[in-house]
Amino acid sequence: MAFKYLFQYLLSVWPLFSQPQPYNASSPSISLAPDACSTCLTTSNVLFASPLDESYAAEYEPYNLRLQYKPIAIAYPTTEDQVSLTVSCAASCGVKVQAKSGGQSFASYSSGGQDGSIVVDLRYLNSISLDPSTNIATVGGGARIGNLAVAIQNAGNRALPLSASPGLGVGGYFTQGGFAYTSRTWGLALDAIRALDLVLANGTKVRATQESNQDLYWACRGACDSFGIAVSFQLKTEPAPPVITNWDFDFSKTITDSVKATDVIFAALNFAYASSQSGSFGIHIGPRRFHIVGQYVGSNEDFSSAMQPFFQHIPEPDKAEALDWSYLDSLRHLDEGNGQTSGLLEIPLPPLPVPGSSRVPLNPYSPHDTFYAKSFVNLQSAALSREAVEESFRKAFSLGQHVYFDWFSSIKLYGGPGSKIAEIPEESSAYGLRKAMFVFENYARTHTGQPPFLNEISDWVENMHRPLEAGCDSSAASPSYADPSLNCSRAHDLYYGPEKTAKLQRIKKAVDPQNLFWNPQGISPDGPNGC
Repeated sequence: MAFKYLFQYLLSVWPLFSQPQPYNASSPSISLAPDACSTCLTTSNVLFASPLDESYAAEYEPYNLRLQYKPIAIAYPTTEDQVSLTVSCAASCGVKVQAKSGGQSFASYSSGGQDGSIVVDLRYLNSISLDPSTNIATVGGGARIGNLAVAIQNAGNRALPLSASPGLGVGGYFTQGGFAYTSRTWGLALDAIRALDLVLANGTKVRATQESNQDLYWACRGACDSFGIAVSFQLKTEPAPPVITNWDFDFSKTITDSVKATDVIFAALNFAYASSQSGSFGIHIGPRRFHIVGQYVGSNEDFSSAMQPFFQHIPEPDKAEALDWSYLDSLRHLDEGNGQTSGLLEIPLPPLPVPGSSRVPLNPYSPHDTFYAKSFVNLQSAALSREAVEESFRKAFSLGQHVYFDWFSSIKLYGGPGSKIAEIPEESSAYGLRKAMFVFENYARTHTGQPPFLNEISDWVENMHRPLEAGCDSSAASPSYADPSLNCSRAHDLYYGPEKTAKLQRIKKAVDPQNLFWNPQGISPDGPNGC
């Protein structure tokens, strides 16, 4: 079997040697940016890059190099007013718009999701401040969550439920859910939003809160990319706990087949239904790798007591580590199962453009990967079949060490008694996963993280995903792991459900009837099931 994958890999890369040309995964080449859009942006004094510009080649490359799209222009507003001007320019020349906060959309929707859109890059809207009287943080739509964590800690010893991936942009992270291992204690990042400043399709700016523009406040907490551009957030922070326990139990030598893996997964499931422990954890599986990793909001001693009912139903780990950290250090040292920690949290800020210059300064932070991923959400009301889980991981354990690409599966605990995620009413926002128990993420990438992409990679992920979906009464999917293999209607069913999709469509028709803010899985003002 190993020789089969080697042969397929050599066939896939041979054209690179026989026909030396740059890799391009996008649809057919686009023409140069229309004169009308270029003229409008220039007249509005908005810095932008078009296919004519030297910086464009580096700037249009998305996080996922498997899905490359070419915008007709990438705008770099330095003020909220310039965001409004950019949106108005796009509307005037009939071009679709998508915002780019951190740019780490799995489906490259922050690149437009098609050739020919205008991308609004929010990198310069990255300010962060904390009001000491209210402990509300005001955060620009282009800030990174690692910088946010450091800023609010330094300003007032405050915290938020933030992932250990510091380069994520606040725009996508907060509006699509934003899960962290502290979310069962504090709620999702989305739940911290008290207000959003939005630029709408008509170029106006409004503030959406629970008291004003309530429909937009509801829609943008779960599906904001279809309704406007969030240029600023008001976030309710939490007191930073004095101690957080990071723990990592390694079973890589002990759990070596799908039956043993399923035993541990169901022990975790039974524990989650019975325990109100503070914090969460994830089961991370990869080639020669099986780790359970988590965070507990409290001391090591409290952690050991709270987790004992789980630990007594699983094998002894090959190696166990549980360390007390401060809030910031807990993020710096959190290993989410891949053997790596973030280390430094602060992402370098992009240099400001030179006044009067049309040159876009090089962004010092621009990560890339070449991958295929799918999510499966096990809802609390839906029984998960043991046979389905075994089948999902059978091939992974038998062949996973011999394939010529990298892969992992991550299973994260969302629900259970006392989870703040589930306590918040389902109807409070467009977010559709309040009743999630576990969220599975199956992910595979080229070995180098660069193209070319092999079809076997997507087949591998689909083969892990298919038994889970077939072996569950009902399921959902996470828009945080946007899956472009889903058609629009299916994506809406899995992300939001029919009732929320219908409400989202009504709001869309009222605020963006021309469907200016578009991506392949966005909400449409017309058409069946929001498509």
